[in-house]
Amino acid sequence: MTDTESNFDQPVLTWQPLSSKFVPRLLTGQVLTVLAVAVAFPLGTALIGRSEGIPAWAWALLPAYLAVQLAVLPAAIRRAGYARREDDLQFRKGLFVHRRKAVPLRRVQHVETFRSPLDRVFGLSTLRLYTAAAGSGNLTIEGLDVADADALRQWVVDRVRGETDSDE
Repeated sequence: MTDTESNFDQPVLTWQPLSSKFVPRLLTGQVLTVLAVAVAFPLGTALIGRSEGIPAWAWALLPAYLAVQLAVLPAAIRRAGYARREDDLQFRKGLFVHRRKAVPLRRVQHVETFRSPLDRVFGLSTLRLYTAAAGSGNLTIEGLDVADADALRQWVVDRVRGETDSDE
């Protein structure tokens, strides 16, 4: 599903959503992090010889953290997306603070896809664009299906090389 957005001075943008598998992947990563913390804290206190343990209120923070993530992540991922234009690639994200970034394709020096072990389990990929502007000009789009990330990477490469086609 796509949505469109128009400004007075720009043509209509068709926003492509991130993969529907991205929310379960992020939640799985959060659960694994919480489990690692739940194991590491008692183990760490035992190793350094502290016996007072972790207060109960601190343990209550772990499920509370997961509950907030479960409530917020789906809406945040629904808001995120990318749009291709003739001369740039745009990305938007943010539930409370909206961010939108446009990377001019003429400034792209390197493009790659990246897949963490958890990404591979969920069939996802991350697209990274590196530009001539150090740091702030780079763009990372997480949560793409593998085929979409590969197709978007090829589209960027073709545009950077000057090979355009009419079926955007």
